[in-house]
Amino acid sequence: MPSLSLLWKLAALAPAPLDGAWFHRMGLAAMYAGCPAEADRLFERGARRYREEIRVEPLARLRAHQEIARLRSSSHADPGRVLEVERLLYRLRRIESLEPPHALIDAGRLLASWNDDAAGPARPPLELRTARAASASRGR
Repeated sequence: MPSLSLLWKLAALAPAPLDGAWFHRMGLAAMYAGCPAEADRLFERGARRYREEIRVEPLARLRAHQEIARLRSSSHADPGRVLEVERLLYRLRRIESLEPPHALIDAGRLLASWNDDAAGPARPPLELRTARAASASRGR
């Protein structure tokens, strides 16, 4: 996708009469495409426009997306930063989904699904856990 990457780079640099929502959507598209550096630049540009437009809730949604993108691009997920993303998402009612077409969804849905590492290890089936508990109690 060299053409999209070039568009994202130019959009983040060039002065344009585009609104914050446009930069926000382009940042989401760059994040989805696996281009974290371009996504971060576009999110910063969108944040600047949202502040100029005095749009507080969209700015909060953008900051949550930006932090998710930063965490996903880092090699180590700092627990403090993960907690901060969850706090940001908890305060929101609605937020753009991470998948195209980036429609507004309930923020609780994104809170429950954004962090694949939070799912933890899979638990064994109930039957296996029950069998283990029964054998452990017989062994006493």
